[in-house]
Amino acid sequence: MQPPNTPEFAIYALTSTGARLGRRLADALKGRLFVPQRFAAAYDGVGFDSLGRQVGQTFRLYRGHIFIAATGIVVRLLSPLLTNKATDPAVVVLDQAGRFAISLVGGHLAGANDLAATVAAFTGGQAVVTTATDTAGLVAIDVLARRAGLVVADPGRIKNLNAALLEGERVRVEDPEDWLGLAGAGLEAYYERASADEAATALLARVECFEAGLRPDDGALLLHPPCLCLGIGCRRGIAAADVEEFVRRFFAEQGLALASLWRLGSIEAKRDEAGLVEAAQRLGRELVFFSAGRLNRVVVPHPSAKAAAAVGTASVCEAAALLLARTETLMRGKTVWNGITLALARRVRCLQADVAHCSE
Repeated sequence: MQPPNTPEFAIYALTSTGARLGRRLADALKGRLFVPQRFAAAYDGVGFDSLGRQVGQTFRLYRGHIFIAATGIVVRLLSPLLTNKATDPAVVVLDQAGRFAISLVGGHLAGANDLAATVAAFTGGQAVVTTATDTAGLVAIDVLARRAGLVVADPGRIKNLNAALLEGERVRVEDPEDWLGLAGAGLEAYYERASADEAATALLARVECFEAGLRPDDGALLLHPPCLCLGIGCRRGIAAADVEEFVRRFFAEQGLALASLWRLGSIEAKRDEAGLVEAAQRLGRELVFFSAGRLNRVVVPHPSAKAAAAVGTASVCEAAALLLARTETLMRGKTVWNGITLALARRVRCLQADVAHCSE
C-alpha cells in the first residue's frame, strides 16, 4: 500500500535528454522524477546512484512506473521484482525522444495499456500495446473491472473469459446493479448480462461483495465492487493494529470481501484519533467524518443514551454506515469488541449523474 501523499507515478530517466522529458511528464502526471545524482538539482528530481537499487526501493510504492530508458535495461531490472499479475504495478517504457510508449507490465489489471496511451498522447508518440484483446479491438473483462473500480478475486480465471472473447463468444455476466457499466456501453456483441436465477455456464463473471467459496464453484470469475460502507466508533487512544484486526475479522466472519470496502465513516470528534486514522491508511480506504448533529438525525436500530451524553449523538457506527451508503438499511448492526464498534451498510452503484451526490 502507498504511504499517504505518495504520488501515483514514478518516472525514471538516465540521460539529460530523458530527464528533461521526465520532468515534463512528472509535472503533467503529478508524478515523482528519479534521475542520476548529477541531474537531480537541474531537473528537480530525486537523485540515485544505482537505478537498480532505487527501483528495488520504490517498485511497490507507486501505482505506475515510467522508464525513459532502453527496454532491455528495464526488463533486467524488473525480473527479480515481479511476483503476481494481480499485484504488480503498471510499467511503461519510453524512448527519450518520446516516440514509443511501450506497455511492458500490468497491461490490463494495473492499467499499463491506458498509461502508455496517456504518455503517448502527451509526447505525440505511439502507444505500443501487445495484449491480444486490445490488438483484436476487444474490451477485456479485467479492463472493464479496473475502470469501474472492481477488484478481480482470482486473476487466473481471466484468461478463460478473454479467450472466449477472442473466439467470438459472448461472456455472460451476473451484475444486477451494472457495476461494470455494460448497460448502454455498446458491448452487447461481447457481453451478456445474466440474472442470478439463469443457468450458469462455464464462461461467466459474477459481481458481488461476498468472498469466493460461499457458493459452489462454477468456474465464474468473481469481481468485487466497491459497495460496502463501514461505520466505526472507538475509545480514545485505540491502537491502529486493534482497529485493523477487528475490521479484517469482522469481514471474514461475514464472508465479505475486504476488497469491496468502499469507505469508513466516523464522528468528527475522532478526526484526531491517531489509531483510527492510521488503521484507515493501513486498509487503504478513505475515512469520512460526520458531525454529531448529522449523525444524530439518522434513525438507527441500536441508539445509545450513553453515546448521546458523551459525544452528542445516539449512534456513531450505525449512523455513519447509513450516511455513507445513503440507505436506511444496515447489512450488519453494531458489533462491539475491545472498545471498537462497527456497523456495515451497502450502497448501490452510483450513476454518472449521481457521482457528486454519492461522494459527498
